[in-house]
Amino acid sequence: MSKFRLLGIYREKRFSPGTFAQKDAAVLREVLLRFEKSNLPVETKAIRGEDLPAIGFEADLVLTMAQSEESLQKLESWNLADNIVNSVPAVRNCYRELMVAILAEAGVLFPKAVVLSLNDLEQSKELPFPCPMWIKRGDVHAMEKGDVVKISGKEKMPGVLEHFRCRNIKRITLQEHVEGKVYKFYGVGRGDFFRVYREGKGGKVSSGWVNDLQKLAIKAAESLGLEVYGGDAIIDSLGKIHIIDMNDWPSFSPCCEEAAEAIFRYVTSKWQLT
Repeated sequence: MSKFRLLGIYREKRFSPGTFAQKDAAVLREVLLRFEKSNLPVETKAIRGEDLPAIGFEADLVLTMAQSEESLQKLESWNLADNIVNSVPAVRNCYRELMVAILAEAGVLFPKAVVLSLNDLEQSKELPFPCPMWIKRGDVHAMEKGDVVKISGKEKMPGVLEHFRCRNIKRITLQEHVEGKVYKFYGVGRGDFFRVYREGKGGKVSSGWVNDLQKLAIKAAESLGLEVYGGDAIIDSLGKIHIIDMNDWPSFSPCCEEAAEAIFRYVTSKWQLT
């Protein structure tokens, strides 16, 4: 029986600093292990994003956590289209500057946000939102302290912007602050798997509003093209749910085993391997 060649790509180290590298890698490793233990006609190989070759790799199927533009361009050149999860366009859509526009266009309840160049922001006399507000790098998620900062007043801005200038981050997202309880969610497919946890509290949340959050998260994931995803949400004092961030292929650390099984089942069905 001929075998499909499945390549698992771990996130580049610079996007998973410190202890995050192990947490991020764990769920993908568990998915690949399930393939290895199965009777499916699949042989697996794993590699880090920074180690991807410049020219085509011999793979039929790809599960990727890679986020750098260098990795995405290489994957794009392989012309595997639907055989990559998450797809290259979906990962790019999670770069914050694109995500802000896409979620707004999709009508997802998302805090008001604008993306400005660092130079324009430094020269601006007025902030677009009242303080407190959030200042975030305009591309990927936070990679180190200072990449996402809540400021209480305009006088805090120079120090925050100096951090971005030193990191050579040229596009900045300013986001309206929404007061409320913060929750983390994790999803696979369009309802195949969904879990919610209170930030910093632990324990799965099963309140009635979780169904509403799931619908909103699926809408956001669809608009971005994500199949394996996570994010953050806030429930305000009026009970409204706001998506405040979306991530392509998070660590699923509170539910790694469950998520790995769900991802395994999802992609084997998608790729018609069973």
